[in-house]
Amino acid sequence: LYGLVCMLAFLFLQVVFRNNAGPDLLIILLFVVHPLHTEVVANIKSRDVMLAFAFGLLSALVYIRGLDGKGWYNYLLSLLLLIAAFLSRENGIVFAGLLGLVTFYRRPLSVPKDWLRYVMPVVVGFIVLLLIRLFVFSDGFFQTDASELASKGLLFYDGFVGNPMVDLYAQPMLRTLNILYLNMLYVVKFFVPCPLVHDYAYDHLPLVGFSDTNAWLGATFFFALLILLYKGLRERRVYGFGLAFYFITLSVYLQIGGTGPDIFAERYMFGPLLGLSIALV
Repeated sequence: LYGLVCMLAFLFLQVVFRNNAGPDLLIILLFVVHPLHTEVVANIKSRDVMLAFAFGLLSALVYIRGLDGKGWYNYLLSLLLLIAAFLSRENGIVFAGLLGLVTFYRRPLSVPKDWLRYVMPVVVGFIVLLLIRLFVFSDGFFQTDASELASKGLLFYDGFVGNPMVDLYAQPMLRTLNILYLNMLYVVKFFVPCPLVHDYAYDHLPLVGFSDTNAWLGATFFFALLILLYKGLRERRVYGFGLAFYFITLSVYLQIGGTGPDIFAERYMFGPLLGLSIALV
């Protein structure tokens, strides 16, 4: 499965960057051998990560065929593959953003009619995924007796033990500072993948405060990346695509919209690592 994912990633690069074989091969070699993939490849549970990534890339490849005028049915097939990515793993929703990024690079849009034609399938796909999630977590589909057990004093639930970010909802500024710090840590792990840790659980990665130097380094680093991202997107450079790919695929793991079970995990870098590899090479 990992070999298939790597081949799909290479094909994706070839299609997006118009058969630029040399740099694309270097990008894939870096992606293939990077030590951060150890958790995903060695852990059978993480097949969902690779499946979601594979379906997401396939969705983008088919979507590009639609952008190139090779049949409207490609948009429908792309939507089905996007749903498959989402059903493989919930973070598959980020590939709706990837479709938007591909559209931006392949079809510079200046006429409102073009926006409606090319961007609407992305918007529809995103809405469909949200509706699926709402249905799955609705009372009609997902039933639990957690409330009843809690009322009887048999269940106590208070956030995630392995993620102290859950305690920062009342402190948005401090939460934002920690999000920027986590972003820097992910990039540092890309360049220095040592030591590798399979579980950043309780108290392994403490929160930073306003007086911590690392917190402000993270904020400075983030805004520097934003400047590079803006410049790269404005000029439609390859590194701009890579940085955008990184931010899009990592966005669900930065604790921005909600709090996950882990504050940090190397498996979260499986997709974003391809973006950083593109930006670097």
